[in-house]
Amino acid sequence: MIVLIPIDYKSMKLTVLIATVLLLTACGFHLRGDSKIMAEFNPLFLEQGQLSADQMRRVRDSLKQAEAKFATSAITANKLKLKLTPLKTRTLVDSTTGGVELIQLAMRIDFSVIQADGTILIEQSLEQAQEVQLDTSNVLSQESVLKTNREALEKNLLRSMIFQLSNR
Repeated sequence: MIVLIPIDYKSMKLTVLIATVLLLTACGFHLRGDSKIMAEFNPLFLEQGQLSADQMRRVRDSLKQAEAKFATSAITANKLKLKLTPLKTRTLVDSTTGGVELIQLAMRIDFSVIQADGTILIEQSLEQAQEVQLDTSNVLSQESVLKTNREALEKNLLRSMIFQLSNR
């Protein structure tokens, strides 16, 4: 015996729409538009500090997209100091039978813009975290997944920093 259940297409469309919105917000998607560095911060002298060469490249690329102007000397320009710090990685779920481990990666960016005379224009810290699913049966892929997610966290933090520098 087959039982047919009537389908209400209007409520099905609404359910699909709500599910789509929830999935987009869960993945961290935000509509922000183009952020441009405020004129008072330009030109910037970027201090490398403890940043690796790859991090420095990502910072420069992000700032260029935000129309930052770079100075070759800190004598007459505003100095941008920033530090990216990985925070403690937490294991959220460890399923030995399922071969899956869910961890949380977290990172903080500390940044400041200082005028040539030493006046601090802005000084702030931002933190972000994201959950990462690792395949415990494929140990070789874990480091690649972690590296990719750390880079994504860095990019998100840089976008957040630029957003702060454009909406002060």
